[in-house]
Amino acid sequence: MTDDGVLLINPPSQSALGSTLDALKRLTPKPVRWMVGTDYRSASSPICANFEEQGAVFLESRALQDLATAIGKGSAVENLPSQTEVKESSAADVHGTSAACPQLLFKNQVRLYPSGVEVRVFALEHKAHSAADIAVFVPNEKVLFVGDLFEPGNYPTIDASPGGGSAKGWFDGFRQVIDAVPLLKAAKPQPKVETKPGEEKSLEELVAVVASRGARSNLLEMKNLLELSNKLRTDVSRAVRAGRDKDSFLSSAAADQYRSYGNLEAFVTQLFDELAGK
Repeated sequence: MTDDGVLLINPPSQSALGSTLDALKRLTPKPVRWMVGTDYRSASSPICANFEEQGAVFLESRALQDLATAIGKGSAVENLPSQTEVKESSAADVHGTSAACPQLLFKNQVRLYPSGVEVRVFALEHKAHSAADIAVFVPNEKVLFVGDLFEPGNYPTIDASPGGGSAKGWFDGFRQVIDAVPLLKAAKPQPKVETKPGEEKSLEELVAVVASRGARSNLLEMKNLLELSNKLRTDVSRAVRAGRDKDSFLSSAAADQYRSYGNLEAFVTQLFDELAGK
């Protein structure tokens, strides 16, 4: 929320619309001016019509628009170009479409400065949770919004169908989001964060991560998940080369070190299928 209006990340469902509008009214008299969808479900949401009179603009990447359109038509998602193959265009263009709200379409990223607050909206370059994921970072507030790309305490959920996601691609996409957060000490003195003796927070812990599901997290937890997932991928690759199947791997002692996170079986199954070329 800023003096220029509200940035809404992932429009609410139809059932939650009323409570969301009531909550916004209690928080601020300012209108919703921008909306961002982190995946194709949000990009296809008809909820935008409820914010049309407020002058809301929907931000999405060209790849996300293509994905939402393909799914809406029942087309094959695997035939869509990757983000790096999307035709060259200006950094951001406003287009009127059949949607209720005008759309701000961008290729790689766009930056907003409502009331002077920088907001970075960027597209993942790799297929990850879906074929076209979006993340949002607010540097001054040290807040990162990741949608369904990450769920605290769990291995990733890959929407392979119909979303076109990839377990293998998730590693590069997840790393891109982590690397997009600069961990530089501020030039100006920052307000001191209250901590208990002996519990001084690292820079990674000071970056709050908001996902679509689960508790509030931080950048350190994202890095820890990526580190363990990389080890898991290495062990799964060895098992595939040895001709083992996923059931054999999951029942082995080698898999025990990975059980600290949920969704292990589903993620391992997708890794096996992709690494084995199924």
